Amino acid sequence: HIPSPISHVSLTMGEASSEMTSLVAVCILGVLTLLVFNFHTEPKIDGWNDFEAEDEELERPVLSWLWTLQRIVLLLLAVIGGPLVMIVLQQRSILYRPEVAGRRISTGQKFNPVAWGLDHESFFFTSRDGTKLHAWLLSSKEVGVKKPAILFFHSNAGDLPQRLDFFSRMCRHLDVVILAMEYRGFGRSDDAEISEESMVEDASIAYQWLVNHAAVDSSKVDPEQIYVFGRSLGGCVTVRLVSRLLGVDASAKSPPTETNTSTSLSKLPLPAGIVVENSPNCIADVATHMLPFLRLIPRSLLTWPLLLDEWRSSEWLDWIGQVLSKDAKTLQVCLLSAAHDKVVPPSCMEELRRVGQKHDSLEVSFHSFQRGDHMGTYLLA
Repeated sequence: HIPSPISHVSLTMGEASSEMTSLVAVCILGVLTLLVFNFHTEPKIDGWNDFEAEDEELERPVLSWLWTLQRIVLLLLAVIGGPLVMIVLQQRSILYRPEVAGRRISTGQKFNPVAWGLDHESFFFTSRDGTKLHAWLLSSKEVGVKKPAILFFHSNAGDLPQRLDFFSRMCRHLDVVILAMEYRGFGRSDDAEISEESMVEDASIAYQWLVNHAAVDSSKVDPEQIYVFGRSLGGCVTVRLVSRLLGVDASAKSPPTETNTSTSLSKLPLPAGIVVENSPNCIADVATHMLPFLRLIPRSLLTWPLLLDEWRSSEWLDWIGQVLSKDAKTLQVCLLSAAHDKVVPPSCMEELRRVGQKHDSLEVSFHSFQRGDHMGTYLLA
């Protein structure tokens, strides 16, 4: 048996949080040091000596108190504002982590699909902006009738070979075909700016490729059984992909108020169902969980433009339910939640369940794994 490499991937969000906390601590300590020194410096007030004695006794305590109050306000602004500026400037490098243990591309026998007994094709397809995206098409070696297919979107860190244990189990136990894509800037995909918009566009290209592939006679894929599976951040990508298929532009920051589904992309069929595993209901909730000092900031401020990529999955899922109800369509939604997830709090998945169950058009099934953690839930499923 080849050992699973998932433990390396599961650490990356915690490592990012630890790195960010260290930087913030250094920033705060520096600010505190400067302000402590400044607290001992009494301000010079022009014309102080011109006051009469009785005025001096009255004015000096008042002015001293106002000066102290000013310094306290500056201290609070520095303690909150300094780390906040740092997060705003570095947030995408914190959220998107192509390298794991210092490596972007995994090499070696255990990272080869052949070693796991899988048939595979390694290829590239091109996104709308010309970015080359690396993908694997994986299946078991058994030959038979057409199989269900899963379009898989991975988490915020690492490359495809680090998920081979998961891919092998899926192909072996469920007898499915898997199309797995590496996001831009990850693995062997081209370097390009990573953002919510670009990832949603890339996801739609991957889905379109799989639909077209399933239509070919020689394909192993059953075109009526195409599912989309997203783990962690990949669950956010999955939900946004459905909104894209329903006609919403990838650049949208939040769901539209109208339910117009007339764009060309909406001509593609919806997937037979989606699977969302240990995924944020929004990035703001995960950010305040990983970096508790952000709770000092009003929740209403943790949005664009402070957060560049919000991934507001619960709002998008709510909108999807409304659109499908209007169009008399349904979508199967399977939610997998780890009770001991230390990265994405289980409350995020509970919120997705609450929103999904509001709509008859969303056939929601929710599964909680009491011994599950962020990256290892599939081992218990």
